[in-house]
Amino acid sequence: MADIYHHHKKTDKHVLFTVQLQWPAGRLAKIMGGRQPLYTALPGAPATIANCWTPGQLLLAAVCSSYASTLQTGLCGTPLTLTNFECQAIGQAALVNGAYRFTCIHVYPVIFIANKTAKSAIATLIKKTQQQCLIAHSLSAAVIYHTRIQVTHTGTKNPAP
Repeated sequence: MADIYHHHKKTDKHVLFTVQLQWPAGRLAKIMGGRQPLYTALPGAPATIANCWTPGQLLLAAVCSSYASTLQTGLCGTPLTLTNFECQAIGQAALVNGAYRFTCIHVYPVIFIANKTAKSAIATLIKKTQQQCLIAHSLSAAVIYHTRIQVTHTGTKNPAP
C-alpha cells in the first residue's frame, strides 16, 4: 500500500491518495486507507449494520472533510482561530442518461469564532476555502455552500445570535 501520510509540497506535480477495499463475502465491504477501517454496505445489506456507511455517505463525508482540511490549512500562519466547526452535506441524486448520479450537493458549514472582529477575515478565508476545496472541485455535481459564522461568548458553549 502506498504511503498516504507523506506530506507533499504545493509545488509537487502529483499528490497520490489510496484506499483499498476488501469484500470477502456477503454485503459488507471493509475500506482501508487510514488508521481505522471503514465499513460500507453493498446493495441489499440490512440497514441495521452498525458503523456502516453507504458510498453516498462516504462521498458527502469527503466533501465535508475536504472543506474542513482546506479551511484548517488556510488558518495556518494566521492569527485566526476557531472555537468549533461543524459541517453537514446533503446530496441530491437523479437519474441522468440512464444512470444515477449526484447532481447537486448542498454544504452547510458552521464556523464558530470567539472574536466578532475576526468575521471579515474569516469570510475571506471561507471564500478561498470554497475556491480551493479538492473534493468539491473534483465532482461534476454542483456544490452550493450555505456557510454561517457564529460568534461564541467566551466560557459558554452556546453560539451568540
